[in-house]
Amino acid sequence: MVRLLVTAAGIGNWQQATPDAIERGLAKLQEEQGFQIARRNKYRTALHTFATWMVRECRARSNPVAAVRKLAVPDVEYRRALEPDEVACLIAAAEIGEQMVGRTRKGVAHHRRTGHDHPDEIRWRLTGPDRALLYRFTIETGLRRSAIERLAAGDFELEDQPAVTVRPKANTKSRKSQSIPLRAATVNLLKTHLAGKLPAAPAFVVPRQDETADMFRADLAEARRAWIAEGNSPEERARRADSDYLKDVDAQGRRVDFHAQRTTTGTWLDQAGVALSIATKITGHSSERILKRHYHRSTQEQVRRAMESLPAIPMAATGTNAVAEFKGLQTPQQHPQYGHDSTRSMRTGAKQRGHGRARGAEAQAPAAQQKTPRDAVFDGASVKRGRRGSNPQPPDRQSGALTN
Repeated sequence: MVRLLVTAAGIGNWQQATPDAIERGLAKLQEEQGFQIARRNKYRTALHTFATWMVRECRARSNPVAAVRKLAVPDVEYRRALEPDEVACLIAAAEIGEQMVGRTRKGVAHHRRTGHDHPDEIRWRLTGPDRALLYRFTIETGLRRSAIERLAAGDFELEDQPAVTVRPKANTKSRKSQSIPLRAATVNLLKTHLAGKLPAAPAFVVPRQDETADMFRADLAEARRAWIAEGNSPEERARRADSDYLKDVDAQGRRVDFHAQRTTTGTWLDQAGVALSIATKITGHSSERILKRHYHRSTQEQVRRAMESLPAIPMAATGTNAVAEFKGLQTPQQHPQYGHDSTRSMRTGAKQRGHGRARGAEAQAPAAQQKTPRDAVFDGASVKRGRRGSNPQPPDRQSGALTN
């Protein structure tokens, strides 16, 4: 990463390693390779670690990467989880699918020219049942492609307590082995698949990352075509064609690729109510936060079913009477003080009664207690009073001020 970033930034010596040059290099790499913000931050962290080492070893005076800030990673779902029915369709399509072959460059040219494969130019072969077992095993264990590639036949225990032991890579942070239990139905398939293999032999044929993506995408497309063709009518087939079922990219832009099977595992564990402390034992995550953020997904149909599972609220009659009965009040027709005028609402009647009582009290109050109008005349002088009730003055002082 450091070499790529330094080359993209055009840094030939340490004096040229300025924050502006590093920013330009990060922007150039992101534009050329098309990676996301999180990947950009990883490039920045790699160079920051190297620069920190340079300062610690007294090879540089300062760390220029410290002035380059990390960008905020948006909380975007890049992948979605598959539904159980989608997984069943995918495995069924792969089971009856044709054999896929990985060829070298010379093998590809030879196949295009002759239509046949050269035996020395074949890197891998995968039949339909082999791919179906690979997909089933990946979804049930939640392993990454690289972890499956490292598995050997001797890593499987298929007798007393069926499990697979995942051994870490040499440069793994934790460097801990992981044991994942296996389901009984999958154990029977693995026994047939691993029969006759040496303990050190690879358990699965796993193509390169780009070839694995193409293989999964082809089986997913075939499963979608078969599902659409099963429609009973043209309208049904058109409806299926417009849906996101078995689609590699849904309407929200979320992808379904080989790594989405790991997302499916985490989502299924969450929907089954499995505790995070147990789910991390299966997925191998060291942090529960990462598992919840990146591997717990939901579909719009699941959200709709969750809304339908809420308790039903009884529908009450609308209108003034229903509201009054709900609050334990009396309706205008039942209140004796409302008289025979049932067209007035309770709120309007209350306001009118309040104004009536206020006017009656004002009329019965003595003249000394009645409020003075806004423009009052005292001894022929007109006095403008301020806001009502503000800065009250004693009578003698007020009268003195008025007479002067």
